Amino acid sequence: MLRALVVSLGRVRHELARLRRPKPDRVCATCGEPFYGFDLYMVSDALWQDIRTRAGIESDDVVCLHCASLHLGRPLRLEDFSPAPVNRTIRVAWWFAMQAREKNSE
Repeated sequence: MLRALVVSLGRVRHELARLRRPKPDRVCATCGEPFYGFDLYMVSDALWQDIRTRAGIESDDVVCLHCASLHLGRPLRLEDFSPAPVNRTIRVAWWFAMQAREKNSE
């Protein structure tokens, strides 16, 4: 009886640990890093076509921000991102970074 209880508790603990660890939505086609819902972004169609061509990836693949910059040969700029709602976090973070930069330059 006690052994069955210990095994059951072990399974419960294993299942809880599995549930706490989020499963990635996708992985970067270049480096294999996991993508979660909050990591997603959208760039303009022309820029995405350029990244895809340079990286040799399929249209439904994704690449992380770091790999996108590597394929482009330059850092991504705010104007590279489309006005899609998924980019709202990037735009807000960019705004805060600019505010901090202005405050530090005074």
